[in-house]
Amino acid sequence: MVLTIAIKQSIKISMIKIPTHEKLLQDIEAYLEKTDMKAHIFGEKFFSDSGAISRLKNGADPRLSKVIKIYRIIG
Repeated sequence: MVLTIAIKQSIKISMIKIPTHEKLLQDIEAYLEKTDMKAHIFGEKFFSDSGAISRLKNGADPRLSKVIKIYRIIG
């Protein structure tokens, strides 16, 4: 299931698709493998939180803003 919401950025309104928790983790893992980066380095580099990805893997629900930031990073 994918949830689509509108986000107002300044004047522009964009539609984004929100991935499932499982899809988010798969996409992060693919990025980490492609870049040969460790999860704790990713968290520290982009969120100043080395445990961020570990918590996601353990079931934590990220805020929408964090999901958006992750997809901006990983493409």
